[in-house]
Amino acid sequence: MNKSAYRFYRATLTPGKVLNISSYARYLTVLNNDLTINAKISINGDAEEELPSGLSVELPEKENFEYLDIRNPHATDNMTIEFSLSSGRIIDNRLILAGSIFN
Repeated sequence: MNKSAYRFYRATLTPGKVLNISSYARYLTVLNNDLTINAKISINGDAEEELPSGLSVELPEKENFEYLDIRNPHATDNMTIEFSLSSGRIIDNRLILAGSIFN
């Protein structure tokens, strides 16, 4: 198993394709997905769940992922997904707000 403090992944999945990842981490964060449909993710063999972009999953302290399955559930389109696995919390500072605020 790969043990790393932070690991970034980018993958393009054909329709129905499952990406299997063996890694050792406490946090999973989906950074980007180019489709409007969410990827389906199974952690350590558990049931698949949707995981939208911007959402993170944190396991309890002293627990870690051992493997992930990420599936493109779309019937016809490829999905390019970017996500990270880490041993610590990831802070995403990409949000930019613009405009006027009126009281």
